[in-house]
Amino acid sequence: MEGGGGPTPRSFFVSQFRGGGRFSDRRGRGGGRGGGGGGGGGPKDQDVMDPGNPSFDGKRMRKAIHRKTVDYNPSVIHYLENRVFQRDRRDRRAIQPDATYAAHLMPPSAMLDKPMNCVTTKFVRTSTNKFRCPIFCLAWTPEGRRLVTGASSGEFTLWNGLTFNFETILQV
Repeated sequence: MEGGGGPTPRSFFVSQFRGGGRFSDRRGRGGGRGGGGGGGGGPKDQDVMDPGNPSFDGKRMRKAIHRKTVDYNPSVIHYLENRVFQRDRRDRRAIQPDATYAAHLMPPSAMLDKPMNCVTTKFVRTSTNKFRCPIFCLAWTPEGRRLVTGASSGEFTLWNGLTFNFETILQV
């Protein structure tokens, strides 16, 4: 570039992220130290957390997050449909270690004679309660939709079995 036709790409991107946007410290329009652009902490953010606002309920505002759902219903339906034609374990299809056999997965109760098929080797996710503490006991409800855990802090927690967010906490 000759004649100063504009900022270099590096300085352009640095000026885009300096002081504003969602990473600002919300001290007003300048973004804190030294100004430099942008609109952090506008009136929308201040109105939501204002105790004088009638819609403020006193609780901490959290951003809604998308939770992945672990849906086990297709494997149960597949098992129920196919067990009619299976006389015993010899008629059952063997699950092979290939991605194409993911549609043929069955619940652990369908593989009582092959317990190694029930071992989980892939970590899926961590769900945390209000306080991070070890879980000592765990039990599923009879219908299989919820999970009850007992923590070292003396709390019983009822979890949703599909999205694994906690529903109720009982202190012992």
